[in-house]
Amino acid sequence: MVRARLEDLDKHSGFAADVRFPKLYRQGGARAVLDYARTIDGDDARRRYLQLLVERDPLEDATAVAVFRAVEGMSGDYEKAEVLRSAAAKARLDSDGKREAFLSACSGISGDYERGRVLKEIIAEPKLSPELARGVLSAVSKMGGDYEHARVLKALIASRKLDGPAQTEVVRQARRLGDYESAETLVALTGSSRLTPEAQREYESAAEHLGDYSRKQVLAALRR
Repeated sequence: MVRARLEDLDKHSGFAADVRFPKLYRQGGARAVLDYARTIDGDDARRRYLQLLVERDPLEDATAVAVFRAVEGMSGDYEKAEVLRSAAAKARLDSDGKREAFLSACSGISGDYERGRVLKEIIAEPKLSPELARGVLSAVSKMGGDYEHARVLKALIASRKLDGPAQTEVVRQARRLGDYESAETLVALTGSSRLTPEAQREYESAAEHLGDYSRKQVLAALRR
């Protein structure tokens, strides 16, 4: 009975993770840890076990995807973000399966700050692919706050990994932001790369929705 109570406490608080994790991993590897993590009802406890797994395991494709999916079962934004940041830093997001699982988990983060923190971690990766950049844009589009939304867009622009369709999507998202954030994002885009004809048309259209000062600033940046 005492053992059962201690296990229940661990599933809520993760207090025994440093002792239980090595035993689970030794007996059944990543699968055993993931199976146990699914039974955990406390976000902090699940985060602890998943992060220990990320530290110990080589995180091959199937395991990385399983970790990302395990994150979707958590409710706390901070705990989700911590696991995603550490797992993404170790597991290269170089396959459709890993990208889709990661971005799906990231989209489940409701708070703009934590979602932005995770996305900026990925954007900072030197091997950010155009495919992943477009996936990040999809996740960014669901952010509700103009300030954090613009910060992630500008970080993505600075990565210089935007192809033509991604440029156009950045402009369309910038158009939905407040006047100041929209202008800052659009100016950053012109300073980072040459716009495709379609992106330029969207840019000029977006400029028309800005106030006089911002519109002049944005159009002047396009002519440089």
